[in-house]
Amino acid sequence: MPIFWGNGWKFLIVPGPGDSRDLLVARWPNGTDNLAVVNSESLREVGKRFYGVPSGHTMVGGWTAQNRTGIEWVDVNGDDAPELVSATNGVWNRVTVFDAGGTPLHNAQFGPGPNNRPYETMRDMSVADLDGDGDMEIIVAISEGLIGGARSRVPQGVGNAVAEFADAA
Repeated sequence: MPIFWGNGWKFLIVPGPGDSRDLLVARWPNGTDNLAVVNSESLREVGKRFYGVPSGHTMVGGWTAQNRTGIEWVDVNGDDAPELVSATNGVWNRVTVFDAGGTPLHNAQFGPGPNNRPYETMRDMSVADLDGDGDMEIIVAISEGLIGGARSRVPQGVGNAVAEFADAA
């Protein structure tokens, strides 16, 4: 099953149209850091999604210079609908939350990285309710040995923020 520009290296199966499933494929190296979408019924690539940053944020891309180090499908804002949470590593590092259709909702910029090698800056990402309060937290490990965390429930009206990213030793 050919996927244009890049070998698949991160995969995630999510609900597709009707009763089908979509396979999301992060590629590295790649042309851009969008996710290829392969539908279970056609077994063909049906498009690319989950690319960009919300309005009000600066999108920094790069030809083969960005790659996904983490993709998770989980309800992070408590609305009973899953979102895609994605860590992007490369010349510019970030964590972005997208709605199920691929529209960027929230974004946390981690700034420039030394190069585009996999895991050079953004080493890993996980989403979990760490403190048992019912809210999901987004946790990322970065190369400097720091772990960043974000509370996932953004207050109504805040818009394009991922709240409370903080460094911890």
